[in-house]
Amino acid sequence: MVRTAINLYSVRELDLPMPEILDRVAAAGYDGVQFSGDYG
Repeated sequence: MVRTAINLYSVRELDLPMPEILDRVAAAGYDGVQFSGDYG
């Protein structure tokens, strides 16, 4: 089984709270994310 992930740097300009970004990434079909930067 192939699993796909996205680096969150790719969506850094979205002006959304992190939980909503993660929901959208999951809805797009990604299995995981790689955090890069300060998402606090």
